[in-house]
Amino acid sequence: YAQDPGIPDTISIVNAVTVQGQDVAVSINMYNDELLGAVTIPMHWSSPDITLDSVSFVGSRLAYLAQKPVSIYNTQQSMVFGAIVIMEEYIPAGSGLIAKLHFHIPAGIADQNVTIDSISIPPAELLLSQTSGANIYPQMVAGKITIGNPVEPAHIVISPTTMTFEGKVGFPDPSSQSLTISNSGGGTMVWSASHSQSWLSINPSSGTAQSVTSIHAATGGMPVGTYYDTIVISSATADNSPVLMPITLNITTMPPAIRFSPSQIAVSGIQGGANPADKKLAIWTDVPGSVLNWTVSNTSSWLTLSPTSGTPPDSVTLQFDITGLPYGNYYDTIVISDPTASNNPQRVPVTLQVVSDLPVLELNPKILYVVVPAGTNIDDKTFQVLNSGEGSMTYQATESSSIIMSITPSSGTAPQDVALGFKTFSLGVGDYIDTVIVTSPEAINSPQVLIVNFHVTESPAMITLFPSSISFSYYECWQGPNATPPSQTFQIGNGGGDPMVWHLTHSSDWLVVSDTTGVEKDFITLTLNADGMAVGTYVDTLVITSPQALNSPRYLPVTLHLIPGSQPPFMVAENTTVNIPAQEVFGIGLAELSSVAEVYNLNPGCMNYWIEDAIPWLRILDTAGAAPAVIEAALEVGTYTYGVYPDSFYVYSAEATNSPQKLYVNMLVWRYHGDANWDNHINISDAIYIVGYIFRGGPLPQPHFITGDVNCDGFVTINDAVYLVNYLFLGGDEPCGNP
Repeated sequence: YAQDPGIPDTISIVNAVTVQGQDVAVSINMYNDELLGAVTIPMHWSSPDITLDSVSFVGSRLAYLAQKPVSIYNTQQSMVFGAIVIMEEYIPAGSGLIAKLHFHIPAGIADQNVTIDSISIPPAELLLSQTSGANIYPQMVAGKITIGNPVEPAHIVISPTTMTFEGKVGFPDPSSQSLTISNSGGGTMVWSASHSQSWLSINPSSGTAQSVTSIHAATGGMPVGTYYDTIVISSATADNSPVLMPITLNITTMPPAIRFSPSQIAVSGIQGGANPADKKLAIWTDVPGSVLNWTVSNTSSWLTLSPTSGTPPDSVTLQFDITGLPYGNYYDTIVISDPTASNNPQRVPVTLQVVSDLPVLELNPKILYVVVPAGTNIDDKTFQVLNSGEGSMTYQATESSSIIMSITPSSGTAPQDVALGFKTFSLGVGDYIDTVIVTSPEAINSPQVLIVNFHVTESPAMITLFPSSISFSYYECWQGPNATPPSQTFQIGNGGGDPMVWHLTHSSDWLVVSDTTGVEKDFITLTLNADGMAVGTYVDTLVITSPQALNSPRYLPVTLHLIPGSQPPFMVAENTTVNIPAQEVFGIGLAELSSVAEVYNLNPGCMNYWIEDAIPWLRILDTAGAAPAVIEAALEVGTYTYGVYPDSFYVYSAEATNSPQKLYVNMLVWRYHGDANWDNHINISDAIYIVGYIFRGGPLPQPHFITGDVNCDGFVTINDAVYLVNYLFLGGDEPCGNP
């Protein structure tokens, strides 16, 4: 809310003096420089020793108004009064008395100062409503009642005056914050602190000023959103007790991170032959609570992706078409994108090898990296002579080197592993290059050259792995309602002296690795993509290589035990929505709902379900499937008119021991914005209903909060009551959104 231009509108409380046993009246004055349609004045007094008997408007600026609701809450030392213009003239601009508060001052109470100030008593708060419905938030001048001859009371001072916590879904609680409570007045001040929300804690919650207490917000299991609480610091000796400290807790998610497997894809096909088999690319995010909306794209016509967008866990099918392609290697890149992801975009290289229908000479590797400890003769190293085309192919390998001493066998028929013997003990520290030339009379690309790179070092790199093997156990279909995704970590280290760059490969689609390349020491996290797999034992092997490491490659076996559920399924079917409001004037058509229920198995393992219903106004979008599932539905209002339409449906499972489960739903049909009491009419009773909700703690507008939002600003406030009164009595605009 805002102030209007000029002198601020002001509510002021006039100080009063009395003695024990003598009741007192406290005057409330208001200054306003514009016409008003309503006022709302909530107040609080600091002492429980006195009580408010009544509120008088005699002789005040509001005396002529008929509607002046008053609520007194002596047990909470608070009250709220208001005034609403209905048939009368608007409240004119001016200054003067608007009410008197008549307090009972008992005999025998202590000498004291009783502070009177504004307070928020939801939904009522201190505001002035202009005739247009706009709100003004007036300034408040507090006052006090002096009873007897009080000594200087204690005065609560807190630092800070507000606190905000920032939490992340799936991450540890935010750090605790310190609250300092001091006494800026006289005497000794014993304080206590209270709050209402279970996620907030105070330790200690009482003490003697000056004190420091710790405030903690426990965010575990809380969804994304903004949460509020208020810490109330109270002291029986303080003149400003209680002091309120607003607490805000913002829970957000970290941006999603794009994860995928495998990290690269390679296929091959014979020129003029059948297309290579399809491949799968798994996409997911491992950031708790985040949502990844991914898209994929590529540029080559020989590669087709399907689907090209989705939300994880999901996979993309790669289809290859080699029709008309000459032999050779083809390259494309799949780009995985989500603008909100922290690592957007990610790229997956794709290699297509179209092999000739004639012999093609290929060497693997093309460059042989040989690590040599200084002063030693290194063991033989092997390369492969391959035919990546068709037909039979012979080869001949030759060299003219003082380092390469033998080639075994130097000739033969592909495929063939060829061993190179070396004389390296006399080489000094450094790098040396040599070559082996391989020819074939049948190959269409003969000759090919193998480059041999010798690296002579005093302290070669050595790959170390810990642990030496990893095993997972994973339930088929579903891990249970409170399960977290399984993951395990292993370490790649360097047990030597030279720097080392490592690379990791594996073959299965069910195993997902966090990184496939790195430098020196690193921790690698393994997760599973095993949904939909059959019960059984699966084995994969991680191959860790490094051209700088003397002991490359190293192998780490990974075993997955996919097991059935150990207990019979126990079905849990719970409503997420029971009462479904719908406006009658939506007419025939579907209004999609986020969900009406959720179904899951209380025990780990598989459970299928199906739904049987004959509800004419509710259309279940998917009537069968595998748990866990969110049951989504669409509401078909059709020709249904104002009223309540109760119904139910059943959820069945052939495997569950407690099938079926019955769920109830009600369609609550309303017609008008402004029909806050849901009687299918708009009249003065709806204005009174809204006033009761705001001032007297009455129920929410029914059957949906929106029926009380007469001006369609998204809120229900005194403005809506003024708007409705203007419509009913003063020729104002009709409530919004009505037929």
